[in-house]
Amino acid sequence: MLLGFDFETYYDSDYSLSKMDPPCYILNPRFEPIGCSFKEDGAPAFFVDGPDIPEYLAKHDPAKTTTYAFNALFDNCILAWHYGFVPTRMYCTMRLAVATRGHLLKAGASLRSVGRALGIGEKGTIIESARGLHRADLMRDRALWKAYQAYANNDNEMSYAILMKLVPELPTAERRVMDQVLRCAVQPKFMVDINTLRDHLRDLRLDRWRVLMEAGGPDVTGFLNNVALDQEEVDLHCNTTMQPFVKSLRSNKQFEELLKSFGVEPEYKTSITNPDIKIPAFAKTDDFMAALQEHDDPKIQALACARLELRSTIEQTRGERMLRIAELDWGRYRDGNPRLYSGGTLPIPLKYSGAHTHRLSGDWRLNMQNLPSGRGLQQSKLRKSLIAPPGHKVVVADKSQIECRINAYICGQHDLLDLFRQKGDPYSVLASHIFERPVDKTTDGGVPRFIGKGGELGLGFGCGDTKFYNMVVRQARVLGMDMKAILAVWTPALAIKSVRIYRSTHRPICSAWSQLQTILETAWLGVTEPVKWGPVVIGHGYVEGPNRLKMQYGSPRHDIETGELLYDYGARTYRMYGPKMLENIVQFLARINTMNDALRISDRTGYNFALQSHDELAWIVPTEKAEEHLAVALEEMRRPPSWALGIPLDAEGKFGDSYGDAK
Repeated sequence: MLLGFDFETYYDSDYSLSKMDPPCYILNPRFEPIGCSFKEDGAPAFFVDGPDIPEYLAKHDPAKTTTYAFNALFDNCILAWHYGFVPTRMYCTMRLAVATRGHLLKAGASLRSVGRALGIGEKGTIIESARGLHRADLMRDRALWKAYQAYANNDNEMSYAILMKLVPELPTAERRVMDQVLRCAVQPKFMVDINTLRDHLRDLRLDRWRVLMEAGGPDVTGFLNNVALDQEEVDLHCNTTMQPFVKSLRSNKQFEELLKSFGVEPEYKTSITNPDIKIPAFAKTDDFMAALQEHDDPKIQALACARLELRSTIEQTRGERMLRIAELDWGRYRDGNPRLYSGGTLPIPLKYSGAHTHRLSGDWRLNMQNLPSGRGLQQSKLRKSLIAPPGHKVVVADKSQIECRINAYICGQHDLLDLFRQKGDPYSVLASHIFERPVDKTTDGGVPRFIGKGGELGLGFGCGDTKFYNMVVRQARVLGMDMKAILAVWTPALAIKSVRIYRSTHRPICSAWSQLQTILETAWLGVTEPVKWGPVVIGHGYVEGPNRLKMQYGSPRHDIETGELLYDYGARTYRMYGPKMLENIVQFLARINTMNDALRISDRTGYNFALQSHDELAWIVPTEKAEEHLAVALEEMRRPPSWALGIPLDAEGKFGDSYGDAK
């Protein structure tokens, strides 16, 4: 059966999804399912009163039911956690719309926006009149109750129309991928080591104040060492005491000097008012400041947050959300029903087609794809706090240099492919060219090889010398390397030389930039018929992958004034050019390849991934199956795809008690 559904639940000014994480809302004692609209196959939608939902669901076999909902990440969690109903297949019509029509959704991905973009109906507004009203309150007003039910049924009908219109455009394998992505949250597998996470959050709070003292702020040691005070008291006093110092960090010169004292080389940008000068990239909207907020070193995060006048670091905020969710009353859902509860206490919310290239992304303001890995020999406690349930292990497998390998394959960079086949070291080879002497990772695996690695992985998509210089510096900071040793060797002049050397030794890749520029100016603009380029087809405003999935570009055009190629995606306009198109294609193909690996591994082992991060997959499996599962995962992730049978792929992996142990 194809079953559409749309839950309507109680909410008010304080108890709502705008102020709470979805699990905290769904598993809250105040949670009240007022009712749910259901639609069986193609029949008209109908409303089931809240108390009658269990009886209705009991009539259906989940193993024979496929569900769809507009926000399936929310509605299917309710269906699973409260009613023990997990269907054999789940569709999210919101993510389906984003995957196939994201380029047209200028007003976002709400049901109202999607309905208007597709011309399939108008979302109602009666829900705004239901704020603060319980089921009993609504039922006392017969007209309101009737309108409320009609509102839910209309949402369900619109969701069905989206499904019928767009699901034929989604390849069969991608429908399975969407289902597995949803299951990471609907059937949570990971647990959280509460004590480890609490200790980590306490340390982050204390480190925040210590680093500000170290940077020149007032001494608050007495409060930090006072065990009689709780954290709120400490934070309140320290925040008040530090306020004048934090305000002083608004000075570009002082902040610049502070960063350098912590081994961070500031990045610069062209001044808008005077294009002839460079100024520090210290604005809230600058990529450099965004990178500092997500730096693996909590000290750097603390400085960035102080500059931007933020109360906590991103790592702190994310850890607090994880703790809130893990501390919910998950125990009440352990009733022995495998459909109801999977043993975990931390759902992993992921967005299907979260990026234009169809890569997944995080949701619920909880980006589990970007957990800090740690600096140097220090492991991230966030990753260590993600553990397997008793009797299970976390298995992690990661594809090795997948983008670099795909780039070399589709561009015909055969010498690089041969190096990968021979288990050679492309990073040392490029470093040897740059430094004009032999570089070997076994005897010279320091700064020269690190720069060679940055070049091999970062220069394949047209990166210029300034961007590459900053890229190497940033990566060195993230890894906790000796910045003095790096900056003693790594100079802007060497960055210029590195770019020149890369382009002279990677001519097939550079030629691909020109080929794609020509295709962009013809087939992509709709001037000629679609063109097959390697495993993809490029046509008017789209790139079609080998599995029929498409990357869509809205209104591709040639800007007469600037001479640039432009396109729209959602509400924003972007530039397009040969190297950028190559990067899009490579990321697109890497994503397709990794997700197809996940499906084959699931078919062979019976285990779906519990977390996915870029080119990495993680599973929770019984301890006795861990070694076998890892072997299967590595075998499948090393298997060349049908559209690139000659590509030398590789992968590595581990298993352990926590996500951090398996990394």
